[in-house]
Amino acid sequence: TRVHLTPTSAALTALEECTVAVTGPKIGRGVWARDWEVLTPEELRAVNDLPDERRWMGVLLRFSIKEAIYKAVYPYVRRYVDFSEAHVTPDPDGQAEVTLRLSQGEGPFRVEARYYWLDGRVLSTVRIRPMSVTVPPDEGDDEGRA
Repeated sequence: TRVHLTPTSAALTALEECTVAVTGPKIGRGVWARDWEVLTPEELRAVNDLPDERRWMGVLLRFSIKEAIYKAVYPYVRRYVDFSEAHVTPDPDGQAEVTLRLSQGEGPFRVEARYYWLDGRVLSTVRIRPMSVTVPPDEGDDEGRA
């Protein structure tokens, strides 16, 4: 198990495809300009559609989930995964739909993401599992023909 700490986030990486990220600030609602860089263009549009007082929550939530995604997918891809390679759509029920667009074509992966608001912070959990890919038989395959 590894722990990663910065002034605005803490993430715990477990050994079984599951990652937890806790992100603050606890009280302040200031979102720095660089924080918006974690958003894809689609996510930025979704956040801009939120009421002004909730935009910081939209950015913080996506940042937290993406931090957890990075830590969960790293054992499989062994490289830095940019924020733009994951698209996060949170649901009001505490789950998030995640679409990975990995730049080097890794995957596919099944991603399960959840989040919880805890006293002004967000706790995000992500589980990533490789999906098996089945290739349909080639219809033009002549095998077995005499």
